[in-house]
Amino acid sequence: MRGFRLSFSICLFCCFYTSQAQNLSSEDLIKTYGLHPKSKIDSAFVPYYSKIFPFYKDILAGRKLKIQYRNQIIPFTSVPSVFNVFRPRNKGHYKINVSKGSLKFIDAICFHALNDSARVGVLAHELSHVKDFASKKPFYVFKVFFGHLSKPYMDHFEFETDHIAIKSGLGAYLLAWSENVNKNLSPRYKDKSFSGKERYMRPLTIKTYIEKYPEIYGK
Repeated sequence: MRGFRLSFSICLFCCFYTSQAQNLSSEDLIKTYGLHPKSKIDSAFVPYYSKIFPFYKDILAGRKLKIQYRNQIIPFTSVPSVFNVFRPRNKGHYKINVSKGSLKFIDAICFHALNDSARVGVLAHELSHVKDFASKKPFYVFKVFFGHLSKPYMDHFEFETDHIAIKSGLGAYLLAWSENVNKNLSPRYKDKSFSGKERYMRPLTIKTYIEKYPEIYGK
């Protein structure tokens, strides 16, 4: 019964914020949240980020975001500008790149293969990277860059990014993403991707973390 109540609360939470999302253009979205005027958001992502931005008001104003499709193998990447070390912390530049397609065995978890709630969830995860970088000292970008050489470091880095999304209020969408990915992966890769150390939170882990924040998601 407890699990049913949690699932029902998450469903209501998603529906509420879906209904609250504004149908904004890219320019309207940039202006509404005070982003750097030279920010660019591909129109394909506007419907999703119009749902996400209300949860990230604290890190949007003044920052330059470029959210775009790109030809790349990795399905999603968030890249801070190295020149942010010379900029005020609240004036950083960031890119969120979404692959148009990838290798066959992971193509099923790319943006085009996800349902709408899962798309919000993974894009929220990417913006959580921006929130993480924005909250740290400028040279943190180099720590993360070299951290890519360490599997334990990257496991922790991505796991905590999911945690940021949950603490920001996007746990319901993150759960939708995790469930969608788990469903789409072929059996050949599913066990390898969802066993051992969690780099990205599994659905059960997300539900456990959501329960830690009843002030956000209800009991």
